[in-house]
Amino acid sequence: MIRSLISNDAKLTKALVRILNLELITENALGSFYKKGGWILVLGQESEKIREFLITEFAIDSAYYIRLGRSIDTEHEIGDVILPNTFFVCDDTICKKEVTEQNCNDFIKNPQFLEIFDEQKDYYIEDFGLSIGGIAVSKTPKTKENIDASLMMAYAGDIYFTDDISHLIPLTNHDTVGTVILGSIIDGKKPSGLSDPYARAASNITTTIKLLEKEN
Repeated sequence: MIRSLISNDAKLTKALVRILNLELITENALGSFYKKGGWILVLGQESEKIREFLITEFAIDSAYYIRLGRSIDTEHEIGDVILPNTFFVCDDTICKKEVTEQNCNDFIKNPQFLEIFDEQKDYYIEDFGLSIGGIAVSKTPKTKENIDASLMMAYAGDIYFTDDISHLIPLTNHDTVGTVILGSIIDGKKPSGLSDPYARAASNITTTIKLLEKEN
């Protein structure tokens, strides 16, 4: 089996290269490609084009789009992995309005759902912090000042991204290559003994992928 990891973060890519002992095999307009054994890692931005290149050149069996975000709640912590099946795009007026129990639903517009996690299993494996069936919120404000309470009341999300990841959702419907959006928390509650958040995220990501492949 050949699985591919597609990242847009240089620090996480470096940590994954180290933990998987990968070697740089090529660089092109799409990004930097690392490989060893059944693992391929790509650092790049063109998500769909990268996957099509991997299918053509390496005949991959699976693709994991890895994106880093932050958590607000006290349940999740840095390094935890979220496999979201519910996606919201943050309403850009949330910084300007008071969010209350009466109006919190007004900020939820056009939610998207993944069929591969169509049931909210929402179980949590404490050994490496995996939540399946979580809620992801993208395009959240980069400033965190006085916004967290509003975000939680409106969305109750497991992971929050500043980037827009909605373009990744249609990519999960590929007929032959299993494709998963995998979120990792890099900002939030700090676990005891944390020295390198990217190393912890990389370790949990690889463990998650191995578990998913075992289950399938």
